[in-house]
Amino acid sequence: MFSILLILTVLPLLALGFTAWNRSLKASHLITLTAAAGHLAATFYALIGRPAPLPGDPWFALDPLGVFFLLIVSHTFMAVVLCSPGFLARMGDPRYQASRRLYYPALNLYLLANTLVIVTQHFGLLWVVLELTTFGLAPLIYFYRSKESLEAAWKYLFLVSLGLVFLLIGILFLGLAAKSAPGHPNLLVSELLRHAAQLNPLWIKASFVFALVGVSAKIGLAPMHPADIDATSNAPAPVAALMSGSLRSTAMLVLLRFYQIVYQTEVRPFAQHLLMAVGAFSLLVAAVYIWRSRNYKRLLAYSSVEHLGVITLAVGVGGVALLGGLLHTLFNSLGKVALFTMAGRVHHTYQSRQIESVRGLMRRMPWSGFLSGWPSSTLSARRRSGCSLANC
Repeated sequence: MFSILLILTVLPLLALGFTAWNRSLKASHLITLTAAAGHLAATFYALIGRPAPLPGDPWFALDPLGVFFLLIVSHTFMAVVLCSPGFLARMGDPRYQASRRLYYPALNLYLLANTLVIVTQHFGLLWVVLELTTFGLAPLIYFYRSKESLEAAWKYLFLVSLGLVFLLIGILFLGLAAKSAPGHPNLLVSELLRHAAQLNPLWIKASFVFALVGVSAKIGLAPMHPADIDATSNAPAPVAALMSGSLRSTAMLVLLRFYQIVYQTEVRPFAQHLLMAVGAFSLLVAAVYIWRSRNYKRLLAYSSVEHLGVITLAVGVGGVALLGGLLHTLFNSLGKVALFTMAGRVHHTYQSRQIESVRGLMRRMPWSGFLSGWPSSTLSARRRSGCSLANC
């Protein structure tokens, strides 16, 4: 287990150092691709080989839930790295030079931070590395260096960091809940699970409420979703694919860490009802905005709000629905990478994010048109009927 954890964390760290020092995009891509391949191989080994856990109560470990979410992060990152050279080649304008230089270091920092979130078993340290994912993503959101991308990056930093303040309060309440247990267990997941029955119910309930509010901005759950929507719709296509395909899933894992503990206490019915309410509300909000929006990247961003609402609702229902929610998380990551990548190619070709501007796609981009289902023969009919890409 220790060797797997070492590979998963050291590979992106070394790639981060090399790409920050190196100025060749080709070499940076090769190193990043090597790190991604090694990370994915180590993830598959952890998934299939089931290495023995570290003895005692380690701060870093891979449990079955962590391995599942690590697979989502790893395969999404690999897909984004594979399509990155084509994206950077299209961004050859001199005004993007600084952004191109930061692209691969920021990608490797993203992989390192998300891996640390997944393998960290201490809630205090988990808060620190979760904040690292926010700061690592900001340069990628600001890639185009436009007024819109600057506003989206700052809004994302502010609102997500504000949400993480609520998460910190939830962690503090979790520590207060642990004081009523014999031996005063620390904030390790394994310790809290062993003493879950002795935790103070009032503080556990308060902890879960603040944790849910805190990570909702990062997951993209309503009503904390606006910053995530703006960031996803204004970021480059590979970055939007990372956010919708893996970052939201990583944030969902943080919420599930809290839910693992709450599930063992008498507060479980309250937590389930709260999750179902938040999931249903996110579905409602996404449905309203999907119907009104005519920007196809924003449509895909609101589609992520919808899917994460479904997943949250499934977690609240529990049982077989929980298994379905986890599978939905995996398939949503696969779909979002493909959809945002195609949306980026369409945006580059038409220089517009409005559905009405995309005409003759099957003629100009036959492969993308076929895969995305936007043939020119049906686009005019959709426009006349008021039907958008997401609800047709």
